[in-house]
Amino acid sequence: MSHGLSPTPDGRGTVVDGFLRRRPPRRPASTSVPASTPLSLTPTAAATERASRDAAAAYGVARVQTAGHLDAAHPMLALTRLQSAVGSLRVVIDGDPTGCDVLWELDDLRRGSLDRVPLDAGRRPLVSPDKEPGFVLGLRHARSLRRVVFWFPAADTVSVVLVDDTVIRCDAEMTALAIYQLGGELFLRYDAEPYAHLDEVRAAYGF
Repeated sequence: MSHGLSPTPDGRGTVVDGFLRRRPPRRPASTSVPASTPLSLTPTAAATERASRDAAAAYGVARVQTAGHLDAAHPMLALTRLQSAVGSLRVVIDGDPTGCDVLWELDDLRRGSLDRVPLDAGRRPLVSPDKEPGFVLGLRHARSLRRVVFWFPAADTVSVVLVDDTVIRCDAEMTALAIYQLGGELFLRYDAEPYAHLDEVRAAYGF
C-alpha cells in the first residue's frame, strides 16, 4: 500500500514505520508474561517508547481537526494529545455487526480479544461493545495501550467519533482499523485487506 510516510533524512526508520508493517517494532528483552498477571492498566516504565515531540508532523501524518477521512490514499490520521486522552473513542458500525471483533495489546505485551479485556481501578474495561453497533475505547488509560485492532467482516461503513463529536469517516472498503499509541498520542490506520477470518487478522498483525 502506498503512503506518504518516509524514513528520517538520515535513512533511519522510527517506530512509525512499524505501523505500516502492522507490527510495532519494539520488543522488550523478555516477552514472557505469566498468564496469571492481573490485567491492570498501569504503563510500565521499561516499555514506554520515546517518540519525537511531533511524530505526526515529522512523517506527514495529518492530524484530525474538525473532521477526518480514512481511505487507501490517506491511510493514517493522528489525534492530538487531548483527543487521545479525554473521554472515549467510539467506533460506530453502520451495517451488520455480526462477527466483528477486537484484538488489543498493552505496553507490556499482554494481549487478548473481547473475551478477556483489561479493567481499570474502577472496573471499567479498556474496550467494550457499544450500546449501538460498534465499540467504545476508553482513553483514560490510553498510555497503557500499545495497539488495538478492530475487525469488520460485514460492516457497510465505519465511523470513529471522538469525545467532542468530531467524526472520522472510513472508506467502505475498510476491513480493519488499527489504533496505535505513541508517546501519548493515538494514530489511526486504515486496512482494506480481505481477511476471511479473525485468525488471518491475528497473523497479519502478529498477535
